[in-house]
Amino acid sequence: MKKLLILLAVLLGLAAIAFYLQPKKNGPTTSLNTSDREFAFPEDQMGMVTIKAVDKPMLTFTRGEKGVWYLNNKYKVSQFTIPQITNTLSNITIQNIPSKNESKTILKEIARIGLQVKIYDLDMKEVRSFKIGTESYDESGTAFLMDGSNQPYNMFLKGLNGDVRSRFTQKVDRYRDRALFKYKSEDIREISVEYHKDQKSSFKLRADGSDIDVTPLSPFLTPSEKEVSPDRVKAYLGGFSRIYAEDFDNDNVRLDSIRALVPFATVIVKDDKGSVNEIDLIPFKDIITRNSNTRDIEQAKKIERFFVNKTTDGQYDFMVAQNRLLQPVFRGYDYFFEE
Repeated sequence: MKKLLILLAVLLGLAAIAFYLQPKKNGPTTSLNTSDREFAFPEDQMGMVTIKAVDKPMLTFTRGEKGVWYLNNKYKVSQFTIPQITNTLSNITIQNIPSKNESKTILKEIARIGLQVKIYDLDMKEVRSFKIGTESYDESGTAFLMDGSNQPYNMFLKGLNGDVRSRFTQKVDRYRDRALFKYKSEDIREISVEYHKDQKSSFKLRADGSDIDVTPLSPFLTPSEKEVSPDRVKAYLGGFSRIYAEDFDNDNVRLDSIRALVPFATVIVKDDKGSVNEIDLIPFKDIITRNSNTRDIEQAKKIERFFVNKTTDGQYDFMVAQNRLLQPVFRGYDYFFEE
């Protein structure tokens, strides 16, 4: 009985010691500081991201109204490319902690070519600041280093094999929105399409609610006496909702000579805010194939790609577009009238 009481006293004593040594629920659970590995930040809470590569201008991505992102306060960012930045920074995950020898090499590389990344919240308060290095030796992760820390980490993105650094090192044009036309039908006030070698098909369409007018673009042609078809006008305007270029080509060495050519067509769209969007379409075929001369809509159906001179509110770009995406634009004057 006496031994039993002694054993019970020992157990109670151990229980008491364990109680006082257990972590407080409202206090820190560990003394280990892990702030130097907390690179990720919620995507929906990001207001701005800046990226600065060595010897290159800073890239500044800023969230605008309705979640639209802008680059350097000048260009709209493509909805397809902004996740390369925001989704990556939201989901980046630690893979492993490099060895001491590997860390020394990583620190030297980051000092030489590290990308400085800063994340700001919706109130434009800086919440993350770190550098991105290069791939790990086995190409399974990418080195990250929190500002103020000497301990790098190899990070990775689930579902992506290899380097994430390349997502932050693209040229400005690679991030930009490639939309040629992106309108709601009700926002369009005027469209003019001039087929430079086929004036009889050229036209100007004005629309303001139920008030619709379609006229020949040339003043020397007689307007049709037929009734305008509201359904055909509606269908045509709807075709301008999502027309994208294949890519930007602002570095094309032949840009000036191509711009000097007479385009197959010039399309000008004016919206209800007074914005003016103008594109010239120059067929690849007319440049590459000898004696090729695209003159009308039927011939244009055989074109694969166009060079595009695009000017929107004074901002010029040279682009490349696929013919199949531009087909909704190519209608002649006669198309808009009741049969």
